[in-house]
Amino acid sequence: MNNRRPVATLVAAAMMATCVTIVSATASTPPRHIRGTVAAVEVPWLTVRTSPDNVDPVMLAHDAKVFTVAPADFSAIKPGKYVGVTSVERNGRREAVEVHVFDESLRGRGEGDRPWDLASGPGRMTNANIARVEAVGRDRVLTLAYKGGSRTITVPPDATIVTITPGTANEIRPGEQVFITAHGAPEGRLVGASIAVGQNGLKPPM
Repeated sequence: MNNRRPVATLVAAAMMATCVTIVSATASTPPRHIRGTVAAVEVPWLTVRTSPDNVDPVMLAHDAKVFTVAPADFSAIKPGKYVGVTSVERNGRREAVEVHVFDESLRGRGEGDRPWDLASGPGRMTNANIARVEAVGRDRVLTLAYKGGSRTITVPPDATIVTITPGTANEIRPGEQVFITAHGAPEGRLVGASIAVGQNGLKPPM
């Protein structure tokens, strides 16, 4: 594979008829999360190294969404912001491991509350609007509102906080760390529906 090949046409190239057929076949399959480093790019395929001994080839769908992930801090967490919070149950309360602050253009993406496959164990992902932020000691307590429900989640000082903004295929380069939501397809293929790319070597905390 040619690691130096430009990827500006990555998404467009994936619009070939064979790709569309594969994507249609995966519409009802549960997603798989792929976390790793881009080892190579060969339009429309990516090779992602998920461990020292394993690589996964992934073909991006013709309509795959690309996002960039950048570090942030508590100042990014404000009432009215739309966020994704990955949390675990600790001492009888939901505690955030990560807070992803979405760009306003991404409001409503993935709204709701669902199980999430954290590397450290079972967790939940809550994508919702921040209705209230309360300071409790060094923590922040968020009241999150989404269609059909709400959650209260504590954000400790050591939680990872990032911003998520729309990106382009040009940002998918060898050496970048990524998080991909993919679906299985015929012949064992993986088709990526979305990809989050960490900026400046950041590992997307998802």
